[in-house]
Amino acid sequence: MGREVSATVSNSRAVTVSFKPALDGHFRVIVACPHYNGAATKQASIGDALNNANPAQHAAWWHAFWQRAGLIKLTSADGSGEYMENLRNLYLYTAAAESGGLFPGSQAGIADLFSAVQDVHHWDPAAFWHWNLRMQVAANLDAGVPELNAPYFRLYRENLANIKDWTVKHMAGRPGICVPETMRFNGPGVEYEPDWDLSKPPIIGLNCDANFHPYYNARTLSTGAEVSLWIWRQYLATGNRQFLAANYPVMAASAQFLLAYETRGADGKMHTHPSNAHEQQWDVTDPTTDLSARSTLFPTVIEAAGLLHTDPMLVQRLKRELGQIAPLPQAEKAIATGTKQPAIAESYTPGAPEHNEENTGLEPVWPYNLIGDDSPMLALARHTYVTRPYPVHQDWSFDPVQAARLGLSGEVRSTLIALTERYQNFVNGFANWGGPAGEFYVEQEGVVALALAEALVQDYDGLIRIAPAVPQEWDFEGRVWVRNRTRVDVQVRAGVPTTVAIEAGATETLRIRSPWPGQRVEVIDAHGKTVLGGDSTLELAVRSGESYLLKRSGVAAQSFAAITGAAATQYKKLGPVQIGK
Repeated sequence: MGREVSATVSNSRAVTVSFKPALDGHFRVIVACPHYNGAATKQASIGDALNNANPAQHAAWWHAFWQRAGLIKLTSADGSGEYMENLRNLYLYTAAAESGGLFPGSQAGIADLFSAVQDVHHWDPAAFWHWNLRMQVAANLDAGVPELNAPYFRLYRENLANIKDWTVKHMAGRPGICVPETMRFNGPGVEYEPDWDLSKPPIIGLNCDANFHPYYNARTLSTGAEVSLWIWRQYLATGNRQFLAANYPVMAASAQFLLAYETRGADGKMHTHPSNAHEQQWDVTDPTTDLSARSTLFPTVIEAAGLLHTDPMLVQRLKRELGQIAPLPQAEKAIATGTKQPAIAESYTPGAPEHNEENTGLEPVWPYNLIGDDSPMLALARHTYVTRPYPVHQDWSFDPVQAARLGLSGEVRSTLIALTERYQNFVNGFANWGGPAGEFYVEQEGVVALALAEALVQDYDGLIRIAPAVPQEWDFEGRVWVRNRTRVDVQVRAGVPTTVAIEAGATETLRIRSPWPGQRVEVIDAHGKTVLGGDSTLELAVRSGESYLLKRSGVAAQSFAAITGAAATQYKKLGPVQIGK
């Protein structure tokens, strides 16, 4: 549906349709094909599909989606905030549009549904790259649309038997599952890659394979743990016990494999070797990714098993092993002044060659949640961030997210802008990592969406933090979901919260860090009654479905500005990049 529509037959297998958007900027493309059951079938046409489509139902679905998704409005003097807001909204649209299939709609950070390169992909289209999915899973949770993660969890849950079979055959008969970091849609850890020089034969790599030569993900062991942790966080966000029960076998099998792989060293600790620090270092001892994965996964499985009343023997083993995990490795790294301080290293194998451009020393900050802004290791983590080897590098860079977790609000803004200006090469908002022209990457938008939410509200350890890393240059008005379907609405001006509201998703006691340190806070319920006061960490008893206002004593709360808007009449620009044309 558009203007000046024309169709031509390009060849025996392709039809080219050309059109212009309607005057208000919208267009609609519907592709139809006949179902084939082995016999002759009636030819279907796009016209038939249009006649059978229900535009009103389609529009109603999208209106409902935007009503329930947590939107964030940004205002700034230089327009950079509005640009990030636009990218986040484009991400939510993309995530919703590509989540209706059996498996995720992005397989290597590429928005496959929207990609314009036809069959020319440098990354194996039949395999899913977990590193490039993680930010999308997290962004969907923060935005209050956890249902968009269903294909992600289905990918691993429904392939559990196949992954077990792969692990037994390729990881020396060990029990449990070694989830391939790059996993084909049906479970094997086979990575089939065309060479960058397309005249050369393809490259085939094996993941989770004890006998394969050292390679990018040949022995990346932490993926199963991270999949398991996203299962747990989805459960925390939704409170859906049925979901947890259905996906718990993935968690248990991931823990069983890591227990089977570790060996006792002379120091009495349990170690992993040979193992990859993701793609950064190959076949090293105790990569930070493994140490973080085990330190987070083991207690999570213990808690999940307790809720489900299962696996008592596994729980006992995990409790014993928790105290046998080595501390994170450290190395002296110098800052710009030449002063050296300890930072988190990639592994316990100093000087191991680096094969990619990843800041794996920051994995304990995010996604593993081992170090937060009140951790005794905060200074160590911040120095790791300052001295990270690859700042603002790769469109999937987690710099803005990890900066938000470390309370570095200025870094949130600067890294979001820098990454966008470097990688967001298409006027539709998508990025390009470096593949062929027209290969639309959604992962950079996912980082933007996640970082903005993490800057506004965090709840990774049961303590709700309000505006922990909001850049002073951006004014925020937005909603972020935390655990148990609770929503937090926040308005921020010049880095200071002016209005905070809690919409409780469950009856429980919430722990909330005061949005105004050192100042008295009052909590008022929907009936205008003051139900709590305090000046540090608030222990707020809430009832499901009820709302609560947090305000500074003696200071009137400001009303939330209505989020309204009109259709754009011109493109947005940020340095060398733009949205729209």
